[in-house]
Amino acid sequence: MAFLRVFNPIENLGKLLMIPFFIFHYGAFCGGHGLFIMVLFKKDAGSLFDKSAWPFFFVFIELLLNVIKKVLEIFPKEMIIPFIALFLSYGFSFV
Repeated sequence: MAFLRVFNPIENLGKLLMIPFFIFHYGAFCGGHGLFIMVLFKKDAGSLFDKSAWPFFFVFIELLLNVIKKVLEIFPKEMIIPFIALFLSYGFSFV
């Protein structure tokens, strides 16, 4: 979104509003689905809500980061190479 070329300079103002909106919604979406998957497979999801230090709607981003941290704790070591390959592939596609 930040790299999107616009022809009218006023559209950059719209990007300043839409980027945080998207980050909050995407964080809530991914955090909620990650929580659902962890509960579905009966992993310990209770520790995701131990302490909430982030204010307001940033709690959704905190939830997403906590889910990622918890998944990496239970992540099988054999999955590191495919994870790195996907990360590099998507990074290359982005550039």
